[in-house]
Amino acid sequence: MWKCPRCETINESDICVICGEARPIHRQEIELKQEEKPKAKSEPPKVAAVKPAKKSHVALKIVLILCAVAILTVSALLAGLEYMRAQARNSLDVMNYDRAIRYASKIAFYRDAGSILEEAKYKKAKDLIYNGEYEAAVELLGTIFDYKDAATLQKYAMAEDKYSKNQFIDAYYEFCGISDYEGVPEILETLKAVIYNEGVYLYNCRDYSEARRYFEVLQYENYEDTNYYLRMIDRKG
Repeated sequence: MWKCPRCETINESDICVICGEARPIHRQEIELKQEEKPKAKSEPPKVAAVKPAKKSHVALKIVLILCAVAILTVSALLAGLEYMRAQARNSLDVMNYDRAIRYASKIAFYRDAGSILEEAKYKKAKDLIYNGEYEAAVELLGTIFDYKDAATLQKYAMAEDKYSKNQFIDAYYEFCGISDYEGVPEILETLKAVIYNEGVYLYNCRDYSEARRYFEVLQYENYEDTNYYLRMIDRKG
């Protein structure tokens, strides 16, 4: 209830029913209404942005994992290399040269595997020569770069190959190139006899031009009566 200040009429509504005067608002009501006003939405307090997990820590973990993988890989590789080296060495020791070559050739860069490979080839070549497989020996020795007397042994195998094919003159000159090699002086003496006898045979067959070719090999050796046959061939020539 309120009393209109203009016509003093008692009213219940907010407007005077007689004069239409609006109900006056007292100070307390104004304060109350102001309190009832909805407060502006306050922004939530700014929270410092949460930094993502430290990248440096993540990167470090990745690096450590990669290092561990690398170490395991290298360890496995070294173990494999050492196994193959041991197989090559053991095979060489028991004279299984093919097996030694097979293993050592795969790891020639590792430790002394290159030396094992060269030794295995060299010893296999000697066996080939002993068994009369001269061409195979020559080919194998050609793959050895620097091991003992491999180069000279190759020449020896080439000479033996010619000898085995009855190419006596060529064999003789090949052996002369390595005359101080083991066993070669004896071979040269044998070849001289072979060449002389071949010359005599050809002379008796009246194949004088071919006989001359054989005797000329020995003319400076004063071997038997080589010079006699050469003089006789000259007369018949």
